[in-house]
Amino acid sequence: MRLGPRLYIVGAGTIYMAHVPELPEKYVCTACQTMHAGTVSERTDSGHQYEAPAKCGCCGETELVTEKDWPHFTQ
Repeated sequence: MRLGPRLYIVGAGTIYMAHVPELPEKYVCTACQTMHAGTVSERTDSGHQYEAPAKCGCCGETELVTEKDWPHFTQ
């Protein structure tokens, strides 16, 4: 039985997905610490490339750093 895009139920209560969802790159605003999903800048055979939004959707600040760099960021 098909429930939605790429989600299937096979057998009694066993759920299989046809693919693993790709998680976007995450960016943190240096001013208000709001987290944003990156924007797809390029599509390749191996996945997507992401870039930070032009500005924070909450405060308008233009400096955003990747989530993995956030703990090491100093102002």
